[in-house]
Amino acid sequence: MARTPKYPITVLFEEDLRIETFNSEIELITTLEWFNNEEEEIKVIDVTGARVILRIEALELKKFEYKS
Repeated sequence: MARTPKYPITVLFEEDLRIETFNSEIELITTLEWFNNEEEEIKVIDVTGARVILRIEALELKKFEYKS
């Protein structure tokens, strides 16, 4: 069974030095709408500090897993 990242999820936008924290899936998808940190240099971590891969397309969570 695959482990799922644990909330809160923190997104670090290095380009503009912005940090956002999300406490639920609803917060993630409604705020980010279209997001893919595999294509951009944006760091996503869970509550434990582990790196996370996050992809959201049209308000749908497509990928949410630990980075290997």
